[in-house]
Amino acid sequence: MRKSLIQPLIKKGKYALEADTIFFYDNESKTFCIDSCIEQFGFDNLPIDNNIKRFTSVIKEKKDRIRKCEPFIFSHTDSTIIAVSIKIEKRCFGLLCCCYEHIDDIQMETIAVNLFAKQMLLELINLDIKRQNKLLMDKSDTELIKLLVSTMEFRDSYTRGHSERVALYSKAIGIKIGLDEPDINNLYASGLFHDLGKVGIPDMILLKPGKLSQSEFNIIKLHPIISADIISSMSRFSALIPAIKYHHERWDGTGYPNGLKGENIPYCARILAIADVIDAVTTVRPYRDAFSVEKTRSLLIQEQGSHFDPEIASIVLDRFDLFMSSVREEKTVYTQLSTSYPELDIWRSIFFDIDFKTGFLMRDSFIKGIATLKKESRPFRLFLIDLVDLKEINYKNGIEAGDKVLMDTVDSINKLQINYRIRKLARNGGDSFVFILLKEDIGEEYDLEIISYRIQETLRKTGIKLYIAVSDFPEDPHPLFDAEKKLKEIKRKREY
Repeated sequence: MRKSLIQPLIKKGKYALEADTIFFYDNESKTFCIDSCIEQFGFDNLPIDNNIKRFTSVIKEKKDRIRKCEPFIFSHTDSTIIAVSIKIEKRCFGLLCCCYEHIDDIQMETIAVNLFAKQMLLELINLDIKRQNKLLMDKSDTELIKLLVSTMEFRDSYTRGHSERVALYSKAIGIKIGLDEPDINNLYASGLFHDLGKVGIPDMILLKPGKLSQSEFNIIKLHPIISADIISSMSRFSALIPAIKYHHERWDGTGYPNGLKGENIPYCARILAIADVIDAVTTVRPYRDAFSVEKTRSLLIQEQGSHFDPEIASIVLDRFDLFMSSVREEKTVYTQLSTSYPELDIWRSIFFDIDFKTGFLMRDSFIKGIATLKKESRPFRLFLIDLVDLKEINYKNGIEAGDKVLMDTVDSINKLQINYRIRKLARNGGDSFVFILLKEDIGEEYDLEIISYRIQETLRKTGIKLYIAVSDFPEDPHPLFDAEKKLKEIKRKREY
C-alpha cells in the first residue's frame, strides 16, 4: 500500500482521535507511516525525535505482535498505546497504533479507535479499488462484491444474506412495475449496499438482543447516511445514493433520516423500503419467528399509505404468493460463505451476557439468574468480593499491573470450583465479583458456615487484598443489594 494512500488517512485520525501520535504499520511494505513524517520507516530506523521517542521504544518492544498485526493495549505511567488491526477476512492492510502521553478514559478511547479503524478499513478498501481501477459490477469483480457484502453481514448471523435478498426483492419489484433494465440493475445494487453503513455502528448497539433505548436507536438511524457516504466515494455508484440514503423514509413522513413525505421520497427508495421490510419480517430473529407469506401480506396491506407508497404496495400485493415464491427460487451469489463459524455464533449469542476479559457473567445476567432462583424459592448464599485499592494500583504501577491483580483474582475464584460447587460467577463491576452457593448443593452432611469460612480463607490466602461480604436468601430478600450495603460498611472500616 503506497504511503500516498495511507498518509491522508492517519492525518484524519489525528483530528478524529485524542492521540498524540499515530503509527500505521503497512503490512504490504512492512514499514511504518507516521503522522508527523512524510517518509516511511522500518523498525531499525524509527525516528528518535523527543516528541515520539517514548512511543518508538514500545513499538520496537512489541515488534513481534506488530509484524503479525495482532492488536494490543500497552499502558504505563507516561504513555499508552492502543493498537488495532485493519483487516478484512484474509486481507490484512496493517496495524493502527494510536499513542497517548495522557488518556482520561481508556475504555472510551479504545471504542473510538476501533470505530476509526472501521472507517479506515472502508476507505482503504475504496482506495484499493480505485487504485486497481476496477468496476464493482463487472462479472470479474464478483469476488470483490462478495467480500464487501459478506463482510458487512458476517457480524450478525441472524441478518446474514439480508442485503442480497433485499436486492432480489427490489429487482423483482422493479420488473413487476415495468422499469427499464438500468433502473432494475440500480435497484439490485442499492439492495446489496443499503446496509453498508452498519459497519460503523458499535457492536453493543447493532447486536443488542433486547429493545434499543432512544439514544441507541438514534445511533442506528445513522446507518443509511453512512451507507450513502461510503457509496458517494465511488463515482460508479452515484445513482444508488437516493435509494440507499432514504430507504427508511415513510410515506406518512415519520421516517428517517430527513422525514421526507409522500412523493418527495425518491421512487427507488420507496421500492427498497418495501423490499427491506419483506425480508426483515420473513426471516427469523432472536426475538420472534419468521412471518408467513399470509402474515406478510397482511402487514403490507396494513402499512399501505402509512409506511409504504400505496401504489407500489398494491402492485407488489397483486399475486403476492407467486411473487414471493419466484424471489425465493433465486440463488444468492454474494453471501454464500465457504466456511461457517458456529463458535462465533455462540459467542455472539452470549455477547451481552459475558464479560470477555474475565469470562464471567455480566452483572445484569447475574441479576436475572438470581431472580429466577428467588422466584423458584431456592435458598442460596451470595459472596460479594471487591479488590482493595485497584484504582491506586492502576495509577501507581500502570494498567498492566492492575490487570494482573484482577486476573490473579479471577484465577483464584475459578480454582474454588475444584472443591465447591459455586454458581453464577459474575463480574459485578470493574473491581468487584459475585457468585452464589446454592444450599441444596451443600448437602445435609456439610455445614454452610464452615464452607463459607473455607471459601473466604482460601481467597485471602492468595495474598490479594480483598473485601468480602455475604448475604443469604431468603433471609436477605434483596441479596445483592444487601451484600453491597454490608460491603460498603466493611470498606468504611477497611476490614480485609
